Amino acid sequence: MENQVLCPTLLSHPFPPEVKAFSTSRHAPYALDQENIPDSYAEFNLTHYCGDAPERVARAKEWLAEQLGIAAAHIVLPHQ
Repeated sequence: MENQVLCPTLLSHPFPPEVKAFSTSRHAPYALDQENIPDSYAEFNLTHYCGDAPERVARAKEWLAEQLGIAAAHIVLPHQ
């Protein structure tokens, strides 16, 4: 057991073809207005509970929805 590295187990699920599962980075793919925005909220936030400004979260969700070709209301975000 000495020097043993523990790795998380990755689980998979056979999603139906109409379900898209993915993850995003925190880097915004578009230009941002950086005025008066704390560094922790300076990029691509998709959840209302992250503490970022609601209008910035809405913009990020709309951008992502457009890229996926779906309505923003159809984006499901888990909360751990």
